[in-house]
Amino acid sequence: MTKIEKQNIFEWNGSGLIRNLGSARIYYEQVSKKKKSIESDIYNWFQKIDPNVFSKDILHKSIRLIPKSEKIDEPVLWLVLFLVRSYEEGEICIPKETMYRWIAEKAPLSEPAKSIEEFLKNNKVGFLTDEVPFLEDMDSFYLVHLQKAEKELSENMFSLLHSFQISQSKELENSSLSEEQKSVIGNSLKNTISFISGGPGTGKTTIIISIVRESILRGIDISKIALTAPTGKATKRLRESANKLYKDYPSLQSPITIHKLLSYSNSRKTFLKNESNPLNLELLIVDESSMIDIFISNALLKALPKSEDLRVVFLGDPDQLMSVGAGNIFSELVQIKDFSFKLTKSFRITSQKEDITKLKEAIKENKDFDLNPYLVQTVEKSLREFSFVEVLEPKENLYIELSLWRELAKNMKETYQILTPFNEGKGGVSEINEYLHKKYTENIDSIDSSTPVIVKRNLYDYDLFNGETGYLKNVNGKNIFLNSDSKVEIEISHGLLSYLEKAYSITVHKSQGSEYDHVCLVLPNREDFK
Repeated sequence: MTKIEKQNIFEWNGSGLIRNLGSARIYYEQVSKKKKSIESDIYNWFQKIDPNVFSKDILHKSIRLIPKSEKIDEPVLWLVLFLVRSYEEGEICIPKETMYRWIAEKAPLSEPAKSIEEFLKNNKVGFLTDEVPFLEDMDSFYLVHLQKAEKELSENMFSLLHSFQISQSKELENSSLSEEQKSVIGNSLKNTISFISGGPGTGKTTIIISIVRESILRGIDISKIALTAPTGKATKRLRESANKLYKDYPSLQSPITIHKLLSYSNSRKTFLKNESNPLNLELLIVDESSMIDIFISNALLKALPKSEDLRVVFLGDPDQLMSVGAGNIFSELVQIKDFSFKLTKSFRITSQKEDITKLKEAIKENKDFDLNPYLVQTVEKSLREFSFVEVLEPKENLYIELSLWRELAKNMKETYQILTPFNEGKGGVSEINEYLHKKYTENIDSIDSSTPVIVKRNLYDYDLFNGETGYLKNVNGKNIFLNSDSKVEIEISHGLLSYLEKAYSITVHKSQGSEYDHVCLVLPNREDFK
């Protein structure tokens, strides 16, 4: 059995899961019964906060979290405000010294450490109405439920890493695999749990298929193999990519979302698969793991069977966008030595993609990157190469250039998409879609055959999932959705058209997991989103 010192794991826990990367989400229903009335001076204090620094939504949520107390010093109010804003921006906790520094900048005459220490000493920490919703742990401040989730995940992971005997690896016979791929597969088959990371084109899907095939050859019950991913779009793409595998093993269960795997109950707001009702599996493969938050990760680990035959494999790209929910767990898990394996060779590299890779590394390492060799004057020159086009004011020039780029890309008969980081503002999804839709259609409110659309929610009866894109056509009075990836045509009832929205442009986040021959990425000026 491979030994991992317990002290090391708790140092990992102590440094905080996703201390600087996570995206925390408060369960507001836990405090929804809090009395709406609070001391008028506290309310007035919040009313004076600059809404350009702390949004009205953050202010409202912070007010709801303030416990009823005879005395609340200003540093405590700032602490709650910073914790709520940080959770909205992606943090699970804030280091204590950082918090004190932030508060001192806002309230220079206060004594943050003394005020907060006394407040925690004189009030009970917990989830109830009049309890303090934050605590100090491991030299950091947490909202209570996030500290609980982080601690549980660390303990569950520690237990899984140490529970079972690790088998000896066997030689793989597949000669089409690279030596790197063979090594990763072999280690994944011998470990109880493995974390496989790799960028685009490094063969993660090939790894998944090979692990399943090898596991079946080694005698794993095919009914005890499950492939899962955070979203329906990701599971559908995995099923399409592994089509040959499913033809060879028709009884193999198709990939399903983690929520389906764990039997999520909408009525109970909980997962029915848990410690008391575990999954009946010997092999679990989790794709697109970078999208999984701390709560889903925790639920998944709790539902695993206590079996020495169990193998769990997480795959993903830690450099992709973090999860929408709390935490960026995969980026931390791939740092666990002896259980993490990285795919480094890309099978898609061209000279242009090498330039894109260099830019990616520069951004990742916060280094300068000379754009001058890639600057072009017009979008006509941008479709066949990696390039940048600077668009000057007024903003209409941006939309004219995007319209021209779209026409050029469309004429090339290849896949294309306009991407932007934001939904709103200049260069955001809403403005781009409004402009382009007005240009291409007479009725600005309609969605017709010339309009690209994106699915806004999972439509299981139609085998359509949130984030899938396509075109809507009207054929003999019927609404036909043409899927951009599969080219499959699906008839959509009129009542479900509200679940489709225009997709001349979509956010970068919505595009995750998709592939395009041509991409136009809009990079708005920072001042446009202040």
